[in-house]
Amino acid sequence: MSEREPLVSVIIPAFNQQARLQQCLHSVLAQPVANIEVLVVDDGSTDATAAVARTVARQDGRVRLLQQANAGAGAARNYGLRHARGLYVHFVDADDWLQPDAYAHWQQAAVSHPQADVLLANFNEANAATGHVARVAAYAVEDDGSEVGSFDAYHAVLLQGPVMPWNRWLRRAFVLGLGAQFDEIAFANDRAFHFRTVVHARQVVLLGAALVNYRVGNPQSLAAQVGLPRLQASLFAFEGATQAVAHLPQAMQHMVFSQCMHDLVGLYARAAPQQQPAMARALVQGLAAPWVPFSPFLFDGATPALFAQAPWWGQWQVVQLVAGGAAAVDAEQAIPVVFAVNAAYVPFMSVALQSIDDSLAPGWRCTVFVLHLGLPTETVHWLQQGLGLAKLSVHCIHLGGACGAVALHTRAHYSPEMYLRLWIPELLSVYPKLVYLDADVVVRRSLHHLYAEDVSACDVAGVQDPNNEGHKAYVEQRLNVAAEQYINSGVLVFNTANCLAHSFRSGCFAVLAAHEKLNCPDQDMINVACKGRIGLLDPGWNYLWNYGFARKRKPPDGPAWFADVFEEARSKKYIVHFSSAIKPWDYMHDEDADIFWEVAKRSAAYRQVLREACLRKSAALARLRAALDEAA
Repeated sequence: MSEREPLVSVIIPAFNQQARLQQCLHSVLAQPVANIEVLVVDDGSTDATAAVARTVARQDGRVRLLQQANAGAGAARNYGLRHARGLYVHFVDADDWLQPDAYAHWQQAAVSHPQADVLLANFNEANAATGHVARVAAYAVEDDGSEVGSFDAYHAVLLQGPVMPWNRWLRRAFVLGLGAQFDEIAFANDRAFHFRTVVHARQVVLLGAALVNYRVGNPQSLAAQVGLPRLQASLFAFEGATQAVAHLPQAMQHMVFSQCMHDLVGLYARAAPQQQPAMARALVQGLAAPWVPFSPFLFDGATPALFAQAPWWGQWQVVQLVAGGAAAVDAEQAIPVVFAVNAAYVPFMSVALQSIDDSLAPGWRCTVFVLHLGLPTETVHWLQQGLGLAKLSVHCIHLGGACGAVALHTRAHYSPEMYLRLWIPELLSVYPKLVYLDADVVVRRSLHHLYAEDVSACDVAGVQDPNNEGHKAYVEQRLNVAAEQYINSGVLVFNTANCLAHSFRSGCFAVLAAHEKLNCPDQDMINVACKGRIGLLDPGWNYLWNYGFARKRKPPDGPAWFADVFEEARSKKYIVHFSSAIKPWDYMHDEDADIFWEVAKRSAAYRQVLREACLRKSAALARLRAALDEAA
């Protein structure tokens, strides 16, 4: 570095940032490293952005104002790079600001590791709405520590971690030698640039300190904009990233592919419901291009092993269904119904599906989504062929990857699949309302009546759960929920927009994390997380047969409304719910069990249901024989 060459050129693209540019500039100019140049690139602003930059430039000669016609942040960064003279370059967004000692950390790392081409740091996210600042530990390095290594040593975090340019110093000669430039597109212009640079770095430094404050929660920012233009730009950037890593081993290419897929599918998920069909079609069309290195499309409904644990795979399956019109929110008189099952419950769900088809009013149809964690391929094929049910179309969605990182508490008859209902609103946000049913139900009234229930004022609606005095005490004292507002989660109607607005899934898992043991985890979470936003359905929509079973033996010990709700449900029986561990295949001659068996005889899986019943009976008899032998 010559005496006249700045240590670092700070390049700040700015478009209509008159309100925040000054804070950004002051944070840069106040750094303890004096030998810097600051290039503000005004990207055709229509406000006083240029005037702010000129004022600061008159006060500090290290600042220069460059101007161009509006062409986007990528073009502005390229323009600044062409005029930069520093040994390193640092791209800073005009609405962000640096920590007071940021450049001291970077300078020390640069001096200690003069061969490093890329010097990356952790950062803070500053919420523009609340003012809250949170550290983001993108790199697992102690706060004041650093690590240095090759691209190969850090390839996982470099290929799957942050791609934005403002958390790094880059050696300018290294960037120019590669001929690396930002894509001059409206969105995602930094993605391909990231991969074009890091994969060729001789040395990479990771700094543990959070050195940049990145502003989030700003509805006017590019990051907040979701729609077709951003999706098209992101596909373009995806292609550039794919080309940049094409020389790497296939496992590394797959890391980049999976990260890009995660981001693309996330754009679809965050879009307004009315935008999602068009975005789904554009996404499916874009990913059918020959440059895509791994085909992400379904093979006869089966999940490719390559993607089985990818967190984006479940949502991507929905994207394909929406693009193809299978999940059409405007389909006339089509009711979206969701189940969540494992292989053992598939035969019994087939009975539920038969009952839905039997009871649907003329002219109505159901689009059925079956959420699962890895059903056998032949089972998926069998279900998606429709089971011979003319009024239903069935689509299986594998959510193994989405659930992989979540600790799911299970016991007794509570399986991991009971948590899958928590993903329903975000997965199927294209629908304004959704019906969820447990697999152990028989539907006896057309579901269009249930779908017509008014849920506009709530997140989710269900039927009150009239249990007993002990459960009432648990609900009110442990969960702090009024027993009259506590619902059973076996039959639910979701208001999708309200659930998303109130972060339904994360709220439910926060309840799970805060409570070591829950009596009924699936419904306890929902009742606590949605407290004050729970709707009550007609009791007939969830007749809990196990309560009836118990009440044939003893009178209810709860308040009067317990019995009232139960008796109304029993008199109507729109849906008979064979809840808890007591099932109709265990008690074949009960009067309510007859309802199940009458439908089961017409179902596609009747022989499987009988076989499962026999196996369960055999297991019970074996336990009895063992006990008898032990007693002898």
